[in-house]
Amino acid sequence: TAEVKAIAATWLFSVYSRREWAYTQIAPRLLLEEILQPARAGQLFDVRFFAMHGVVRAIGVGSALFRRHNTMVFMDCHWQPLPVRSPTQDWPLQLPPAPVHLGSMLAAVARLGAELSFARFDFYDTCSGPVLGEVTVSPHGGLINPSDDPAFNRWLAAPWQLSFWARWQAFWI
Repeated sequence: TAEVKAIAATWLFSVYSRREWAYTQIAPRLLLEEILQPARAGQLFDVRFFAMHGVVRAIGVGSALFRRHNTMVFMDCHWQPLPVRSPTQDWPLQLPPAPVHLGSMLAAVARLGAELSFARFDFYDTCSGPVLGEVTVSPHGGLINPSDDPAFNRWLAAPWQLSFWARWQAFWI
């Protein structure tokens, strides 16, 4: 329809995010995807796996509802909440249920991320199985820190930093 074409045209001439530098290097294009149906009744969650060499350190859970209420939650691989205390975000009133396909997602991260010192893998838990939405080497929107909690950010990055310094020292010694 004309209305859809007009909206799409505005997207092609919009800057997605100036703070996310990587997006400023990409020419705007339209990508049409099928509508994803959640594996469980309710909303579709964006499940973000923060991994070093395929080993998941934390799982961030997002959704449109979470963003509307400025909430964020991080879980471990056993779907227990991690003690992240953000000064600008609250905990959701109810923790999200574990994804139906959590095991498949963890296996995919292990396989895909084995050779990467750090990567974030974003999945959707759909009725037809896990769908990979994005793989990025940036923890959060082109930024270094995935959370407003400095202690959590240091904890999350500790294995990567140790790995980096060990390789650096081995190179120079």
